[in-house]
Order: sequence, then C-alpha cells, then structure tokens
Amino acid sequence: MAFSIPKGLKLMSEPNKVGRPMLPKKEKRGKFISTRLSPPEYDEIEATNKTSGEAKTEWVRKKLIAAARRA
Repeated sequence: MAFSIPKGLKLMSEPNKVGRPMLPKKEKRGKFISTRLSPPEYDEIEATNKTSGEAKTEWVRKKLIAAARRA
C-alpha cells in the first residue's frame, strides 16, 4: 500500500523545541557550588533576598561574586 501526502499538508522538518532558549556560549553557566545552611541562616538569606525582588539564585550569585572580589 502506497502512502501519499495530501497537497497543502507540510511535514515538520524540525520538531517544536520546548523550554528556555539556549544562551550564547559566553553566558552559559555550567558550574555549581552547593552548600548546606542551618534553618536560621536560610531564613536570613530568604528574608534579605525578598527585599531585592530578584530570583534567589541570581541574588546569591551576585553576592558570592561580590564577596570573592573583595577578598
């Protein structure tokens, strides 16, 4: 049995990509630092971060980089 594609029907050449767009190579972040905090330490960071309006990970990244540059 032969299969034919009806006229006007286009095949997908590439599937729809789902998710966040890829970052340029300069902006890619692939290294991780993991740490454990006590509940009071976490609460302090959480409270301070909420006033900034930034995502927690972005806020923590900025603070770590600033502290490293001061050292």
